[in-house]
Amino acid sequence: MKFTRLMSVLLLCFFNNVHGQIVINQSSYPTTVLGIDSIKIASFNTPYPSFAPAINGIWDLSILTDSSSSFFAWRVPTIAYQFADSNTYSLAGFNYKGNEQFSITSSGLTAYGIQIPNAQYSITSLTGILTDSLFIDSQTDLYSALRNKILFPATYNSNWTSTYKQDLSYHITCFSSGYIDTPGIIRTYTTQIDTVIGYGQMRINDATGSPSDYLKVLQVHTIIAKIDSYFLNGNVAGALILSVFRGYQGKKDTVYQENFYRIGEITPFAQVTFADNGYLHITKILTHMQRLVNNIPNIAANNNIVVYPNPIINNNVTIFIPPDLNLCTYKLFTIDNKLISNGSISAGINNLTISNTTGVKLFYLYILRNGIIVDFQMLQNII
Repeated sequence: MKFTRLMSVLLLCFFNNVHGQIVINQSSYPTTVLGIDSIKIASFNTPYPSFAPAINGIWDLSILTDSSSSFFAWRVPTIAYQFADSNTYSLAGFNYKGNEQFSITSSGLTAYGIQIPNAQYSITSLTGILTDSLFIDSQTDLYSALRNKILFPATYNSNWTSTYKQDLSYHITCFSSGYIDTPGIIRTYTTQIDTVIGYGQMRINDATGSPSDYLKVLQVHTIIAKIDSYFLNGNVAGALILSVFRGYQGKKDTVYQENFYRIGEITPFAQVTFADNGYLHITKILTHMQRLVNNIPNIAANNNIVVYPNPIINNNVTIFIPPDLNLCTYKLFTIDNKLISNGSISAGINNLTISNTTGVKLFYLYILRNGIIVDFQMLQNII
């Protein structure tokens, strides 16, 4: 009996050592996290595994049917912080771009605010006047307090809360109401609560559609609650502004998620969004295909692709593709994610002439094979 109990304890200890929880801290991340991540969205016509809290859990997402195309999560350089997540935000059907500013410090993976370029939209469909418009100002929308995406050290039973407000500045023109380029703000109060409710191993489908190896993850329960207030010209906004933004004073929105984090990655290995606070009804599952063990190349790996010269000279650049990669495609973006050149390249030397480079100091070059990124480089342009 004593021997049996001893063996049970030893086996339990062995299991926990092999499949035990992980700890994420500052040293978990590489020196730079700039680049692009490949994302898949799971289809809704396949069964889902259970996402209940689990200790030494096993989550097999390879049973899901993924979207045929990949979507991209961008991380770009920024001046005051280590990197920015380039996202598209939606405001009452008006989509605008923003770069959320991040740094990885000894305290955590922390966001400080969103840098937003200007954008203009017609509101003629609401007012009937052709010149009526909404203008989102170019701005750095700093949070009133830090938003901790992950607070270090993150491990089982860790929890953290971020509470902050932010102001989105805009101008509106509506002749019938007497508004001519009138300024306003949308003030959003956010409370984000994160709790590590489990840990274990997860696998997803790789680029070929085959199951990846199982990788260790932390299971993080996330609740994001937002309350919006609308102001125009220093006063509480009236019915017109509320109709433009399809909102109301004190509008509340709550997002329920489970995020599964790996060591060394910013983007969750999987992100599961639920429609209810009981975490029962799934509305979306995203999976992150970068840096998998099976068949997904690490874009930082030595793949023998050579790009020269850097900086670019006279709008010309040469890309050498090794024979084992054969046919690839490339995409060249400006720093604000505007696509300026793309096409096919084959094994050997490919000489490219790039147009539309006037005034652009920095480019992002992505080389893809079968839709998966195999190389990423930043190219300078001498102006």
